[in-house]
Amino acid sequence: MAKTIRNVNFKGKAVTSSVVILFVAIIIYIIIRFFLVASDETISVYKVGDSNINSNFITTGLAIRDESVITASKGGYPCYFHSEGDKVRAGELVMGIDPTGNVLRAVPLASATDAAARSTGYKSLSRIISDYKKDYNNNDFNEVYNFRYKMDDEIFNLSNDVMDRALTENGAAKTSLITPLEAPLSGVVVYSTDGYEDLTLDNITEKSFDRSDYTKKSLKTSESLNAGDSSYKLITSDAWYIVCPITDAEKEAIEAEPYLKYTINGGEQRATSLYEFRDSFLIINMNKFLNKYMQSRFFSVEIVLDKYDGLKIPNSSVVRKEVYVISSDYAQITDSSIVIQVKTKKDDGTFITQNKTLKILHEVEEEGKYYIDPNEIGENDSIVSNDGKRSIDAALLEVEYLKGVYIVNSGIAEFNEISIIREGQEFTIVSKEGSLREYDNIVMDSSKVEENQIIY
Repeated sequence: MAKTIRNVNFKGKAVTSSVVILFVAIIIYIIIRFFLVASDETISVYKVGDSNINSNFITTGLAIRDESVITASKGGYPCYFHSEGDKVRAGELVMGIDPTGNVLRAVPLASATDAAARSTGYKSLSRIISDYKKDYNNNDFNEVYNFRYKMDDEIFNLSNDVMDRALTENGAAKTSLITPLEAPLSGVVVYSTDGYEDLTLDNITEKSFDRSDYTKKSLKTSESLNAGDSSYKLITSDAWYIVCPITDAEKEAIEAEPYLKYTINGGEQRATSLYEFRDSFLIINMNKFLNKYMQSRFFSVEIVLDKYDGLKIPNSSVVRKEVYVISSDYAQITDSSIVIQVKTKKDDGTFITQNKTLKILHEVEEEGKYYIDPNEIGENDSIVSNDGKRSIDAALLEVEYLKGVYIVNSGIAEFNEISIIREGQEFTIVSKEGSLREYDNIVMDSSKVEENQIIY
């Protein structure tokens, strides 16, 4: 009986020891797994999106034109025979000076209330308001002052149109009393000055763009002028310039473009012009829009660089993969792969030659070059030419690098080549024509992953 009891106790001790050992093993396993998980770096995944990089930038533009300010030869009250923006020939009558003001006071201004004058006035003022609303831009509040100037100028023009008709109807008796002020040069008439008329490409500086003290003075007035006072301005050339200060980085981006594309004051119309650089300034050569912008000195100019459409990926996702380059002399081409003859040395010193089908990672068809994964060929293997007369060791094959990303749709980091369209500071735009697709999952930081690594 005692012997039986000892056997039971022995078995009980054996069972207890096994349980303890198993329990300790589980604890150790849990601790090891804890430290392994804690030491693992988190691998973030990025979902590929359809996007673009817009590298446009906005700068301040300053107009430089050939401008001549015409002064009054005699004192008196001005009367105007041309509207702002009219083109005049040299010697053509632009203004007249009434020395006493008697002629102007005798003009029957009551005719300004006739129906024809009102109709013309409403149409012209409506046009100015419509243009202002269409081109309005919150970033250029200075255009509010230009709008007010245009409205005042148009109202003044309407009054002077009536006066001009009245003077003509009253004949030479009254017009002969007005001293003519003729255009010394051909050009476009402008009735304002701002002190920038003498600015040229040779004397422009950074200080020229300081608008803190900028003022524009209207020259149209019903008050008396003194001899030598500014009476109007002529823009004597259709060719003019918009000058913009730019940084070195902006200059480098523009230099890649044969023509400059830009918009003015936030307008939707995109213009194209020749351009040049002078010191830290971009000079846009203008031969159009003179009448539209003749009253403006400063502009908001958006330089339009190409928008690159494609797939948006983080710069950190891009990885370089080393590949072998095989020429067409050593490969037989199929649809998306090549077949090569690989000669391998056996342990007994003999060689065996066999065909291998390899995936083409990239090809330069016109040069007959095919890029393959180096892991597909052994380091000590040789590749035999198609005619069997030549061979080349794998270690001597040409090496290149492909740029790509690790796609992890299946949980494994698979390399896929990308074709880069444009690189930004944080993101890269790649072509949609490759194997990468919108909504693919890719590794956010390729430096934390190796090819074919299991991610999840």
